[in-house]
Amino acid sequence: MGKKYTPEDEMELLKEQLPTVANAFGALRDEATKDGVLSARTKRLMMVAVSVAQRCEPCIRTHVTE
Repeated sequence: MGKKYTPEDEMELLKEQLPTVANAFGALRDEATKDGVLSARTKRLMMVAVSVAQRCEPCIRTHVTE
């Protein structure tokens, strides 16, 4: 059986193999979480809520520690 990858591993692999795509993904996230109709704080809380609803522990860790 092969190695089981976590979302963190996958993001690191993406950064190594496709840095341009990883940078674009980061830029998209940064733009999407800026203040707008909803505050940046509200958007971050929504990302945590979706992560909890999906029971995605790595996602929760990512969004809670930002």
